[in-house]
Amino acid sequence: MTDVVAIESFNHNGKSVSRGDRLAVSPGIARQLAKSRLVDIVDGPAPPPIHPIPPSGARLSASPVGQASPQTTAILSAAGEALANTPAKRKPGRPRKNAQ
Repeated sequence: MTDVVAIESFNHNGKSVSRGDRLAVSPGIARQLAKSRLVDIVDGPAPPPIHPIPPSGARLSASPVGQASPQTTAILSAAGEALANTPAKRKPGRPRKNAQ
């Protein structure tokens, strides 16, 4: 059996596999899933989690999150204003039915 880690969510034999899940499959299935870019083939034991959960009461080492800057809206330039205020042009082609 070959160990793989899902890089995309998918269904395998009726079982839902989420991103980051590790599973053991046959070497042929592992190659097919890797070719479809659904999994990465893994050699060896599972790596430790990137962000391990600290024991209760432990302080986090990350700095506190600051307030996000307010969202701003872009200001239209003179050319943009001119385009926004002009009516849309009709495509040339057959005349309208009601045109006289």
